[in-house]
Amino acid sequence: METIVKGETNIKRTVSKTGFTHPGIGCTAATLKTCRDAILKGISPWADYFEGLRRTTYSRLDKKLAMVERITNDDEIYLFAQDAQCAWTHAVIYAVSGDDAYLKIPLAIFEHYAAVKNFFPKPFCDCHIKLGKYVYTLCAALDILRTVTGETLVAAVAENCTAPICHKALYYNGYFMNQHTYAIIGVLAHAVLTDDRALYEQMVEWSMVNASSNSWARSGAIASQMRIVEPEANLQLVEMGRDQPHAAGNIDNLLMMTRTMELQGTLVDSVTGQVSKQGVPPSRFLDDRLFKCAALYMQYNLGHDIKWFPTYAETESERNIAADAQLDEYVKAYYSREGNVLYMAPSFSGRGNLIMNGVAAAYFACPKDLLEKEEYCYIKKAYEEFLPFHVQRARSGEFIETLHNYAFDFWISACTPFSAPDENKARRVLAPVVEIYESDYDLSCFANVSCALSLAAKKQRGAVLAKIDECRQSFCFQSDGGVFEISACSDGVARITLFDAEGHTLFGTEYLCDTKGIAQAFVFKLPKGLCKMEIDSLGAKRTEFFSLRKLSDMELPQTEADYMRKGERRQDITEYRVLKISGRNKVVKENIHIFTSDDDAFAFALRGYDENEEYEQKSLQSLKEAMRCGDAAQVWAAVKSLRPLNPRLDDGSIAFDKVCTSSVGSDISKYTDSSNLTFTSIYDDERAVKFDFGDGFAFCAERFAVGERSGFPSRAANVMFSASNDGKSWTALTDMTKKMCGMQFLTSKSSEPYRYIKVHMQKTADWPICFDLGEIRMFGRRISK
Repeated sequence: METIVKGETNIKRTVSKTGFTHPGIGCTAATLKTCRDAILKGISPWADYFEGLRRTTYSRLDKKLAMVERITNDDEIYLFAQDAQCAWTHAVIYAVSGDDAYLKIPLAIFEHYAAVKNFFPKPFCDCHIKLGKYVYTLCAALDILRTVTGETLVAAVAENCTAPICHKALYYNGYFMNQHTYAIIGVLAHAVLTDDRALYEQMVEWSMVNASSNSWARSGAIASQMRIVEPEANLQLVEMGRDQPHAAGNIDNLLMMTRTMELQGTLVDSVTGQVSKQGVPPSRFLDDRLFKCAALYMQYNLGHDIKWFPTYAETESERNIAADAQLDEYVKAYYSREGNVLYMAPSFSGRGNLIMNGVAAAYFACPKDLLEKEEYCYIKKAYEEFLPFHVQRARSGEFIETLHNYAFDFWISACTPFSAPDENKARRVLAPVVEIYESDYDLSCFANVSCALSLAAKKQRGAVLAKIDECRQSFCFQSDGGVFEISACSDGVARITLFDAEGHTLFGTEYLCDTKGIAQAFVFKLPKGLCKMEIDSLGAKRTEFFSLRKLSDMELPQTEADYMRKGERRQDITEYRVLKISGRNKVVKENIHIFTSDDDAFAFALRGYDENEEYEQKSLQSLKEAMRCGDAAQVWAAVKSLRPLNPRLDDGSIAFDKVCTSSVGSDISKYTDSSNLTFTSIYDDERAVKFDFGDGFAFCAERFAVGERSGFPSRAANVMFSASNDGKSWTALTDMTKKMCGMQFLTSKSSEPYRYIKVHMQKTADWPICFDLGEIRMFGRRISK
């Protein structure tokens, strides 16, 4: 069969003078060989994940690289992450295919980051949360190709790229819960890459016990995060008290780290967690606590109750952090001395999400004798229940496309197959991309070919048909700009995505389900230049009759989102579906309302008007003028434009996000969405959010309420409300809040009308790194001046 496999690779196992096995970050030469052999035979899970890996944009041989010169902000972290993921993807494809073409991009990336100067000048807010995984990914890719690159290039990348990040931002053992492992996972990988035995053994202990931490309760180490809680010696995964996605991060991070430790042959003391020749595997430290807590997490997120006792999330530090000259200003600012904070119960926030990589990673990492025991059975239950989702995420590449994807690489060191060899699957997974440069192909002639096809048309034509089984099809074409229609039939789940010449998606992915033989149309607005349409059969046995054509001016969809017109048929209201070009270059369906009678039209138009509601005078005047004109469409437009003077939330407070502008722009809605997981971090010296009720309006306050961002009470202490009519001179309306724990209510000292309201922090000696509120409520009424 035609295949991308060109031969054996040059990846060899080596052992350094300090005893490190290379490659040895997430995989070894032996596990890569197991992975390769399984893929060549079409055995899952390896074949599924490799198929998905090839579907990602990172696998493209013409992938545009970021080649970041310096990291000083989040955007540059993102670009660095793109390069790291691309290097790892090509390294793994090379390990399977032996095709030297997949060495070009990783080598270019390594050579660039080996030559950078002053690459990471200083840390900045929350950089430790984001950078650790990408340092890990880059180090893993470099370690896979170590025998190809040579030691000189390895040393240069470490010295100029990964070392500055590790030592300035990641090397600290006081970060909060999963943030601790988000950071040190990068240091662990750097230690393996550079054969630094002392640093490596310190990261092992920091992962197990972290005995030198200043706050044992906030630590992300196994002993603290996966804690025995009195009074009944109950095992609890502590961050489940904050929310479930963050709790999952602990499992994912520690599964990745302990896997690398065990690939290095590391054992740890069963009590101290230090590296020991007479110990236990790190993943089985403290009597399999990592797997027990993974099962506990999955039990709760499968919908079962668990026992829980209130437990600490913070403890008061005995050490004066502010006076410690050994810590740089970034770490000092980050460290919280909030005091004793309790998680009273498991959080419902994010409960039920079990399609994360950690479910599959835990299943394949957990010793099989444990999976059959009652205490661990929920790992197996979660994996089996969500297996169809895992397979879809694997085959589609979704598991890797999101960069914040911990446990993304577990499959390259898995050892347990869940399927028999499948020659057809192997053929599909390893099929090369076939480029076709004719403009008038009827691709139905490839109906029995399971391979990725690409049509590079010399000129734009009408319909292009395809009947291709269980694979991805890519159609490349030159667009002269405009609106295009794509039609498709499918007997299962398939997706359609469009890319520009550089591989950037032009809109959100569209999904087909079983269309029952009826063609389903999608309409998109495309730019000029080369475009690529990718049609991916995820769960479909056959996806067929795809067509692509440009719509003429006469066929262009209506641009009105929702409008009224008179019709010919005798009926009260008929709703028709029309297409609309939205701001995201995507055409969506909207309503036209058609009716015959003017009375029906006016009745319909006025449905949104409440005579008992108080409206802003300007919008109410527009409605009155429309009614005088006697045009139902104008009336309807005016009704839709009515602005209540005091729109209310369910609790009776004013929906200020509907009537205010603010210093946080559109993020204002995060404060009224009843979720303390949405927030906007304020870093300026004032630590304030300001609200403007507008010229000609004012707010008369009765009371206020604030709630902290979930898991960060220290960033919402000493909060108060003030008011102003000029935006310069402020009058205090409330006292300060004390320690935050849920919504705190504050009575207003004045009911006088004010145009401006601000919520702000009072500056204290332990001024936090930023100001984070999850929710804000304002009780009172807005008036017209």
